[in-house]
Amino acid sequence: MTHACIRVTALDAYQRDYPIIIARDCVDTYDADHERVTLDYLSRYAARVISNEEIFAALQRPGSLPAR
Repeated sequence: MTHACIRVTALDAYQRDYPIIIARDCVDTYDADHERVTLDYLSRYAARVISNEEIFAALQRPGSLPAR
């Protein structure tokens, strides 16, 4: 559940200064509005929210996935 589990975990990691990357096409919830608000918030303040495809492409280029 993006708006609960993913958000809490990402914010815990952010508060501990971990870089956070969320694959937006790999999370889901029953509440699309909450998911949109959560991913918007996290992408603005705490995490990089990008597609799984973008993550795979970046892994081919070392150092290309810096934290937000």
